[in-house]
Amino acid sequence: MRASLAEASGFDPARSQRRFRVAIPHPLGPFYALDLKAAAAAVAPGIVLSFDTVSRPIGLEDSLRDGVTDIAIDWLPVELDAFVNKKLFDDRLALVARRDHPTVEQGITIENLRKEQFVGFHPRRDPEHLPLAIRELLSLELPEAVRVSELLEIPTVVASTDLLGIMPSSIGPLLEKRLGLQVLRLPLESSTVVIYMIWHERRGKDTAQAWLRELMVTTLNRYATR
Repeated sequence: MRASLAEASGFDPARSQRRFRVAIPHPLGPFYALDLKAAAAAVAPGIVLSFDTVSRPIGLEDSLRDGVTDIAIDWLPVELDAFVNKKLFDDRLALVARRDHPTVEQGITIENLRKEQFVGFHPRRDPEHLPLAIRELLSLELPEAVRVSELLEIPTVVASTDLLGIMPSSIGPLLEKRLGLQVLRLPLESSTVVIYMIWHERRGKDTAQAWLRELMVTTLNRYATR
């Protein structure tokens, strides 16, 4: 609060000593964090950014409301009146398989997928409160061999087994180049998954937070699905 009052007359990122905590429940969260740290350090060396990249955060709404977390980057909006959900970019869901998977190839059909086994993810909300693209995927009732709690576990299991996974396509280049996985289009016209930047409206006029939000927009736009 003292820092906010001191900056009320004008926020100077180059001189600021503010600290911000950002939650990113997205598989690319650690990479977003590294990019944001580098971007902030280049223009605001005194600002400290800390990150929580747990895929299933506990009490995120309360943390944002109480000011423990300043901003969240998430694919699940906070559906309460006091929160702002601003679209950051569009993502899509993609099929992930081991490079030498014995049956998966380009042109795979829904019928083929129903004969495979998947690595699933424990949903954070009831299906009716999930994004449309995820509801569309769940409606296919693809068979799951195992479920995990951290999204980055999915490509690890996929790389080591014949199981398939579903991941945001924005992580595709990393999975293909570094883990040697196939990232394929799902055989359906699925909706986009909107990635939101979320904050409590009480902090909407904080000039330092406004600066941080703008930094996020300019830094993370390159992850948008083209």
